[in-house]
Parts: sequence; structure tokens; C-alpha cells
Amino acid sequence: MTATARKVFDDMARAGVAVDTHVCNDMLHVRLKVGDAARAKALMTRMDAAGMPLDGFSFNTVIMLYIRKSRWGARVSRRTSVTVIIFELSA
Repeated sequence: MTATARKVFDDMARAGVAVDTHVCNDMLHVRLKVGDAARAKALMTRMDAAGMPLDGFSFNTVIMLYIRKSRWGARVSRRTSVTVIIFELSA
């Protein structure tokens, strides 16, 4: 899944298709699904450096990824929806 998504992402950029926040958010979601926190963080850093707006979905996806990768496990995961809702309301 990751290799295919990455290839599509790279092909779009090479073809001159505008890689915007929505496209990057899709790639962040792929990183969430496979648990790749390092590459998700690197993508967010590149988005920010390129002046691309990071939205609630961007932050919530990466927050969810780090929570899933945390030591706290399921206990924290049960609170994730509350955390995400609070984040969206304050953004």
C-alpha cells in the first residue's frame, strides 16, 4: 500500500499536478495506516517549509499516529476521539 501511494504521489509531482494540502493529507493518512511516524513527521515538515497550510486533518492524523505508537496503548486510544474533537474546536 505504501509503495503504491508513494509512487502515485511522486508521479503527480513529476507530472506538474499541484500537490496541495489535501493530497499531502492523503499521504499522511497512508502513513497512519502503516504506522510510519518518521515519514509522516517528515512530510509535515516539508508541507510547512513549502508554505502549505496544515489543517486540522493534518494535525489530527499525526496525533493519532503518535498515540497509536505510544507506550500507553489502548487506554490512551479510547480518549483519542475526545482529543481530536477538542483539537478541532480550538484550531
